[in-house]
Amino acid sequence: MIKACALAALLAGPLTGCTTANGAVRNAATARDAPAVPFNSNFWSYWTHYWTTWLPDHPVYEMIELTAYENPKNPSDVLVRVFLTERTGGKRQYYYLNKEDEVRRARATAFFREIDFKRSGPAGGPQNLEVSFRDKDGVPIQWKIRFGPEAVLRERSAELTPSIHSLGGILLFALRTRTVDTHDDSVLFGGVDYAAKNAADDRTPGTRSWFSPEYYSAVLVHGRNSFEWKNAMLTNTWGRTFTPARTKNGRIYRSQLLSPENFVEFETDRAGQIRTYSHFSRGHSLNFTFRPAVPTVARARNGQVIRFSVSFDSRSPLMTGGVRIHKDNPDAMVLEWIPAGPAWAIGRNFWSVLRLEGQGYELTTTEKRPAVFPQAAAPLPIPPK
Repeated sequence: MIKACALAALLAGPLTGCTTANGAVRNAATARDAPAVPFNSNFWSYWTHYWTTWLPDHPVYEMIELTAYENPKNPSDVLVRVFLTERTGGKRQYYYLNKEDEVRRARATAFFREIDFKRSGPAGGPQNLEVSFRDKDGVPIQWKIRFGPEAVLRERSAELTPSIHSLGGILLFALRTRTVDTHDDSVLFGGVDYAAKNAADDRTPGTRSWFSPEYYSAVLVHGRNSFEWKNAMLTNTWGRTFTPARTKNGRIYRSQLLSPENFVEFETDRAGQIRTYSHFSRGHSLNFTFRPAVPTVARARNGQVIRFSVSFDSRSPLMTGGVRIHKDNPDAMVLEWIPAGPAWAIGRNFWSVLRLEGQGYELTTTEKRPAVFPQAAAPLPIPPK
């Protein structure tokens, strides 16, 4: 005789789970039917302030940046992140943070530092900056940016800032909604100033410092990790566990808190295919929408095309494109991501390779074309909305 739990699983399909006497959920689906999470996101924080200075004459770094989150509920709770970007090669970035727990979860080349951070300026207007700390080599850095009384924040076009850093390691989604710039700045490395020495009215790109309030910054991190599918939950080697909750037309999977007010959530249809993916931070979110849904390995079809769009919060889509599925192995599938906009993202294709292993699957994301696809694929026929 088939037990009631097993019979229900057979009748209801791959999302069915049963509650046992001790309250645990026993999932009827195999790894082949598990939701196929197609990438790993990191949305450290929605930042209340952002400053940048270009370093045209520095021998190693091309720019220095600082993002700060000032907790409106607790004025003493300020997260400061300073980062330096190399000029050449893969443009590696080095991060300096004033909180040790943030360093541990940065998943980057990050260092804890006591950072002397001060800002000043009119409420709702341009903010001056004073920062000092020591870099990884022990070099003291003093950085100042000032804005005169005539400086006014201006609206920016609602487009993502081009992703030009850590090429091959991440795909950056950065949005500045307003900005103001200046040449009244200095960046001293060991007492030597490397800020551009241009005249105040010089608009040469890549020389002026700027300030932006309300800055969004999230990334897709390329690399490899594994997902285990057990008891209707997904757990990956980043330490993220996704627990399901039933909805009318499928399920919502939510991770544990990755830091205060920070978690990942994705929604599936009844077949376990992912329709939306969101990473939340400080009450804001990075959102992916897929039409049709990202299939499970079991349901993937070779040549299938999916439309995707990316947004922050409820803003209009900031990136759009298509995903082409390559499926010539029953135990694996490859997702080829082909951005269609904005203009800087065209040609920044990347690949997600999922291979079944054990009770789950291995996920690898990369900007390098997998060896199984040595030739350029045909143009992508983007499906209608």
